[in-house]
Amino acid sequence: MKRLTLRTNVLSKHGEARLPFSVYTVGTEEQQPMTRMKGYSAYQFIVTFSGKGRFRLLGQSKWDIVSNRQILFIPSDIPHEYIAEGYEPWKVGFVSFSAEANALHAWKLADVPTLLAVQNTSRLFELIEQIWTKSGADHDYWTSSELFLAFLSEITKQRYISSTDRIFYGSNAVAHAAARFLRDHVNRSNTTITELAEQLGYSRKQLTRLFISTYHTTPLQYLKHQRLIGAARLLKAHPERTATEIARQVGMEPVYFSRAFRIKFGVAPIEFKNISSDFDLE
Repeated sequence: MKRLTLRTNVLSKHGEARLPFSVYTVGTEEQQPMTRMKGYSAYQFIVTFSGKGRFRLLGQSKWDIVSNRQILFIPSDIPHEYIAEGYEPWKVGFVSFSAEANALHAWKLADVPTLLAVQNTSRLFELIEQIWTKSGADHDYWTSSELFLAFLSEITKQRYISSTDRIFYGSNAVAHAAARFLRDHVNRSNTTITELAEQLGYSRKQLTRLFISTYHTTPLQYLKHQRLIGAARLLKAHPERTATEIARQVGMEPVYFSRAFRIKFGVAPIEFKNISSDFDLE
């Protein structure tokens, strides 16, 4: 492990600008015994590169072992202590940081010390070193914060996805994801169910089957419904627009749009925007 002596950003020069996370200290070291009677003023990640250590909250008799490929997360202001375990040196990398409470919760970081298992630590070391180069006397607030977000992302990825594992989502989750995409992109006339299925890791036939079991309609029929409902809302909100303009805005060919709209609502688009009705536009 390359030695990166502690660097601190205690006098960060970023004016009034604030980001949800700000790096306080960063480095690597052979961990020495540490007791903090009042805790640490910032949140900490301690990454074990080799060896192992013991950790406990002050007042507890039980120690937890921190081994290779584990990260110890310690919230701020919590009294604690840790020490190397065994004969091999406990070599670690560390990043401490300030954070807004909502930001911590968004990244699923708890308010209690937590041991996080990861797949490997090489990428984490690279990011620690990059954060380190942007810290200290010539602290680059924006870049170090950006790199810290990459560090958080890497930890999250390694916690939940290994290089050989695949997450198998339930059929409802797949259908809901497809429906969400279709709702968000009704304006794209080149949207194809085949391409969407491929991006979700399924064949078109598989996606259609999952979609029917959840929504009782096919993805194409669902997309058509969303486009026509969207068009009806636009006609009410913008009566000055022509049927052709509305058709293009919802990704449909104008002639086909007019025919499909009449079948669904019983009137032509130009008539619909001028009538008061109780049509269900959900």
